[in-house]
Amino acid sequence: MADIKFVSRWLLIPAFLLTFGLLAGGCGSTGGDDDDSATTATPPPATPTPYLFFGEVQFTDLEDGDPVLLTLADPQDTGEWTVSYVVNFDVSDFELAAEGECGNEYSCGRLQLLIDGEFNTEVDRTGAQTVVADFNKVSNPEGNHDLTLKLIFDDGSDTGSEATVSILAQAPLPSVNILTPNVTTNMDYPADGMMEIIYTVGTYKVSGSCGGMLNCGGHKFWLTTQDDPATILGDHTMEAVGTLGEQSEYSVEFSLDDAGAPSGPLLLHVVPVDNDGNEYTDFLGEPIEALSTFNVKEPDAPAIVIDSPASGDTVTYGTDGLKTITINYTLANFTTSFSCGATENCGEVWAIIANGSQPDLPEGVFYNSRSDGMNSIDIYLYYLDFNEAASTGLINVTLALMDNEGNEINAGGRPVSATVAFYVEAPDSTNPSISITFPRSQQTVNLDENKELAVQFNYDTDNFTLADSGNCAGDDACGRVQAFINDDDGSTETPNAEGISSPIAVSFAEMDDEALYREEGHRIMLRLIHDDGTPVEIDGLQVADWVTVIIRQPQQPGGGGGQ
Repeated sequence: MADIKFVSRWLLIPAFLLTFGLLAGGCGSTGGDDDDSATTATPPPATPTPYLFFGEVQFTDLEDGDPVLLTLADPQDTGEWTVSYVVNFDVSDFELAAEGECGNEYSCGRLQLLIDGEFNTEVDRTGAQTVVADFNKVSNPEGNHDLTLKLIFDDGSDTGSEATVSILAQAPLPSVNILTPNVTTNMDYPADGMMEIIYTVGTYKVSGSCGGMLNCGGHKFWLTTQDDPATILGDHTMEAVGTLGEQSEYSVEFSLDDAGAPSGPLLLHVVPVDNDGNEYTDFLGEPIEALSTFNVKEPDAPAIVIDSPASGDTVTYGTDGLKTITINYTLANFTTSFSCGATENCGEVWAIIANGSQPDLPEGVFYNSRSDGMNSIDIYLYYLDFNEAASTGLINVTLALMDNEGNEINAGGRPVSATVAFYVEAPDSTNPSISITFPRSQQTVNLDENKELAVQFNYDTDNFTLADSGNCAGDDACGRVQAFINDDDGSTETPNAEGISSPIAVSFAEMDDEALYREEGHRIMLRLIHDDGTPVEIDGLQVADWVTVIIRQPQQPGGGGGQ
């Protein structure tokens, strides 16, 4: 606890004087006992009114040995830190007031803060409970210091009431954030061998003339491979003070040539250092370090860049049955062909699609389309139904270079690919459609007591009408919904179920337990059919939707349940 000293201050007349006065006042005669005349005694002099001082001050959240984190700020961007710490305290039986404002109030005055016995600042605000310690007045703000709070009277004299704690002052840790290069960087080796590094800092002054200021200096930069982050490439470490650019970003030029002209997956290290080259460390003594992974292509390596659509664009898919979108790209050092033979840097462009919430395609689905075109490829959102992703909303399209055997083309240890994310919307169309809304694909579901599952769906009511068989009156855009299990094209002679409203009950009653609860689940298809029972088709493709569901096995008596 804080070392609190308490001093009482008063003005008292010694008790023996008071006692003596009372005894003297009891003597009423100077003569003998037979003298009847009385003489009045002289009263003692008046004594000052005694004052007792009970004022006390204490720290409310600090104890001896506590570490404290200093505040570094430069709100006016002067280039210099203001170094401070807010001290919380409590004062009792004492009123804080500005000098000369106490009047006749005895327990009144100011609070002073001392650091290492030296006056730092004082508080004279009534009701104050905090004081800001100014560590700019301390020669070495970091380290061990004694903080003392003391109460003084209005005239500046000491009340004798004070509290002291010993603290360990520490500056906040500086930080660095690498913006470029980053994990998305797949750069060609620069012609001049120089790479720009762009970064931001936190609680740190980037300067070559710090003059002992806290959290100030430059940075060290070096490269390693991602597989061996301890070995500095080319034994090349660069120390530099970055150049300030826009939006508080700093930049330096780093020589890849001096690092041994590396290519492939690399790891950039950035460490803040003071002007003497000493690394800043954390509270455990470990260097403060920022890391960034990136890739440098080999010279003349194959490459692909997507030209359109651009990221964030909104694209309307085609009105054809395949819902086609064309992706345009530029190739470098690569020849497209479905029959490359022994030709190097030759192969195909594969388009792989995923929606915004699902970065990977379902297991077993490798591509949406393949192309041997030199500058464009068509993707087909119709097949997203099979890939179990949405055909509207945000989608990610990756174009990957592949050889004719389906192996990735690599450059610098990384697959050669390009990715774009854009939004897809449906066109204004007269084509009918149907979508399963429940269950969702890959969902685990329970069957009812009849081993049936209620499948819910939406359909385009503007372009198609559902009606019982024989009630369409020759309207070609009228018919019913058919359901199939484990039949993606409806080739089974008899559908599992048929209906004209949502939900439609799909039955699993004819399956034995081994088939019903199989691990891979079951594929459910809903399709639109005409009144005569033939499937509704657009450009030779059925109007249908698919989901895969897993049937949950009922729990056995006694708590056991199979999977």
